[in-house]
Amino acid sequence: MDATLATALAAFVEASPLLSNDLAILPTLRAGTQDQTAACAVAAFSYLAEDIAHALSRKARVLAASAPADTYAYRMGSTSDGEHLRTLTLDVEQGPTGASAIWPELAVSATGSFKPMSGTGGRYEYPPDIPANRQLAYRFLFKERDVIRNSTGRGAISITRNDRLIAQGPLGPTGSPDPVPTCDEFVYRTSQMQFADPLIPLIDNDVAFDVAKLTSSGHQPLNRYIEALLGAAIDVTSAYSAQGHTIEILCSYGFSLASGLVATTPIQLVPAVFVAGASEFSNWLAKGIGDWRRTAGVARDQGMMVFQLSVFAQAPAQTLARPHTAQGAPICLAARGSDVAAGATGALLKPILRLRNLQLAMSEIDWEHTGPVGLNFVQTTGKD
Repeated sequence: MDATLATALAAFVEASPLLSNDLAILPTLRAGTQDQTAACAVAAFSYLAEDIAHALSRKARVLAASAPADTYAYRMGSTSDGEHLRTLTLDVEQGPTGASAIWPELAVSATGSFKPMSGTGGRYEYPPDIPANRQLAYRFLFKERDVIRNSTGRGAISITRNDRLIAQGPLGPTGSPDPVPTCDEFVYRTSQMQFADPLIPLIDNDVAFDVAKLTSSGHQPLNRYIEALLGAAIDVTSAYSAQGHTIEILCSYGFSLASGLVATTPIQLVPAVFVAGASEFSNWLAKGIGDWRRTAGVARDQGMMVFQLSVFAQAPAQTLARPHTAQGAPICLAARGSDVAAGATGALLKPILRLRNLQLAMSEIDWEHTGPVGLNFVQTTGKD
């Protein structure tokens, strides 16, 4: 068992008998009355439960981080007529096989410009006039990858020689036409060579998107819309998920001009922060926007909210800046600082997804019920 989780559970077990006695006071209280002992017991229980939740989410993230990445390995071979290359074959050595096999699109270059190669199912044909005795460059293209699941990519190559010295077995009525394997002592293999840094894609989209379409029914509290947005963009759920993402979000108020353009004014910028559970972050951000609307006197049914969301490939090594409650205590978005930075020493934030124009009409928001749920904020009870 993880040491952090064991410590949290041990603390809960030790305090449980006393807490049970103090919490038993709650059902005996009359409506509207308070008891200091019971209040302290609730606060202590909340603290212990939060520690266990942190430990469990940390363990899940460690397991997710140790899971193998999507890797596709192929054995590549080619045929020629002695002067020009004719065909190229890929045989799967690692990754899905059969009908589920992943086959990349290939391009080859002999002079600096890449030419596409035709073919499917691991069998390709070279373009005309590709020499057989010249150094070539190949480009493998894996299309339609999910940048949230595959936020980086890295290519590697190794060379094997002498493994098929006899390409075809003995002829005759009893001979096998298959290649004859070479004794392993005579096979030469190099270690894998790969790029020092992984390739990080970037999808940058400024097309307007209606956030209200992400929910099954309209007129929801703002935190529900934000939660749905995070779920669609970075695959996080309301509670803690096994693997979160570092995001940055700019919130603006917008209104349409006569020309059809949308003018915006920034409201709140959330700098790079690691989010593994959508609920707490959504509640915190919705409260900030709701406070701004009440303070600025903005009408509930005019204009729109415009969000710009950036998703990054990995968390930085240092503890990330975190939003704070009104009492100054940081709210927990995912894990504690040491957990967030695990395995990312010295890493820089690099964007993989940027959605610049996420729109939500003010009239679609249920402002009456927009606000934090279960967080230690100073609540505003007055009406607009």
